[in-house]
Amino acid sequence: MRRRYFSHLILALLLWSGHVFSQSIPTGGQSLDFGSPLTANPATTAGGTCVYDDVVTVNGVSYDAIVTIDAITNALLSDFDATSTTNGNTAANFSPAILWTGPGEISYRIIFIEDGTAASPVAVTLGDIHLTAWDMDAIGVAGKYLESSSYSGYTLGNTSLLTHTPTGTNSGRFSNTTPNSNTVGNSGTSRVTIEYSNSSTLNFAIGSSGSGSTTQMITFGNPTNWFPTTPARTAIPTLTTFGTTTTFFTCSGIPSTSQSLFIEARNLTAALVVDAPTGYEVSSTANGTYTSSLSLVPDSTGTLDTSVYISMNGTAPASNPAQISFSSTGAASVTASLSGTTGGTYTITYKGGATTAAVTAGTASIINLSEGHYLDIQLIDANGCTSAPGNNITLSEPIDFTVTYAPVSVDVCDNATATFGLAISGATPVYVWQQFNGNSWTTIAGATANTFTSGPSQD
Repeated sequence: MRRRYFSHLILALLLWSGHVFSQSIPTGGQSLDFGSPLTANPATTAGGTCVYDDVVTVNGVSYDAIVTIDAITNALLSDFDATSTTNGNTAANFSPAILWTGPGEISYRIIFIEDGTAASPVAVTLGDIHLTAWDMDAIGVAGKYLESSSYSGYTLGNTSLLTHTPTGTNSGRFSNTTPNSNTVGNSGTSRVTIEYSNSSTLNFAIGSSGSGSTTQMITFGNPTNWFPTTPARTAIPTLTTFGTTTTFFTCSGIPSTSQSLFIEARNLTAALVVDAPTGYEVSSTANGTYTSSLSLVPDSTGTLDTSVYISMNGTAPASNPAQISFSSTGAASVTASLSGTTGGTYTITYKGGATTAAVTAGTASIINLSEGHYLDIQLIDANGCTSAPGNNITLSEPIDFTVTYAPVSVDVCDNATATFGLAISGATPVYVWQQFNGNSWTTIAGATANTFTSGPSQD
């Protein structure tokens, strides 16, 4: 049993911070060192956990790891992580000592975190990680196997006791089905190396098809010596996105401000295709041309690390949330969720006033406006979006009354008066009477009734 310095791990383990990095932290393929456990006497049953200090240092910054037993079947652990030097084992390795009571499995989860944050873990994503399981022969227990997921490649010897059985594009089992096989601990014929382009949480399981005792040595490096065989690497195209977007908003017909996601691609054999959902467009640069899809070419090693910029195109999304997709030949496609809105409830403004109106199918209807000129009419929604200025209209009241009796000219004698009358139906008019003085018409003061009687005529 290794010496451990902390008596327990606070149960905040599963509640680590949501802090994420915009992309993975490149380790350069260096080996991870599990030689500094901080947890004293970790439990050897499901839920057992051990914190490891400074498993890797990148550019002077160290990162820790938390190893957790997620499940255990037909197995007893005599040591969470043994340091015995049998078959070349060292303290830097992760080597559980197991008594298999029958065909069973132990599932592990490794979380990588910022240094010293085990009490309230801050997860990080490490890039270019390797996991190697050694001495997978039939000595100690039959049918040893290693399972994992989300890997971007693996290496087996050209002549190997292990068989790879895929369970998905980036997952599978490496198992020994050769009875009575026996190799030295560092033989290339009885081991497998799995590679992960990046990982914040690494999941793997070890198992057996029988009963017996063994210490399963696992290292986190990429060995180069595969004697007595030669290595055969299988690369698997892998896509990983980093980051999230907030809810997009734009005024109808106007592209929104862009946001970005970061994509890491490894082992590609063809272009990366980015497809935007309805209502969105994508670009390879923030100020570039936005289109419904992108095709991005990886370098000669199949590597592509780039940001993809996303903008609403000014129309309402077909769904919320919608999915932007990333795909490439041979790779498991990945998606990211986007949400966005356009437009809103409109107010109609005009010079000197404002009113509200329902907007249906792009048409705004307003009522109870008075006759007159309405200048600079605009639609303004609740988010401040406005229609173009400069729209003007003039409203005139329609003629919807009837004159049933109108004044007529009359001839009168000197000093006689004349009476005129007007009858209107369908409206309540305002009456104005005027007289002609030989040159122009002038309004007669006080004449506001529907009849008017002149003064005595003068020759």
